[in-house]
Amino acid sequence: SGQHLGAALQFNRGLTFLDLGGATFYLGDEGTRSLASGLAVNSTLAMLHLNGNRITDEGVKYIAAALESN
Repeated sequence: SGQHLGAALQFNRGLTFLDLGGATFYLGDEGTRSLASGLAVNSTLAMLHLNGNRITDEGVKYIAAALESN
């Protein structure tokens, strides 16, 4: 889930690429919010694919805010 991914990204020190494109669990906006909490503090992830996750403009705002704060 997005919550677990977000938590994992908070402690990640080696992952630089994460492909969640076409994911079968679909993050959606709520999952994206949880993922964004991890992205806000993660400094190693350089590439993230999220296509096919049913993310609306609201979810994109969560990701953008997390990346701006990082």
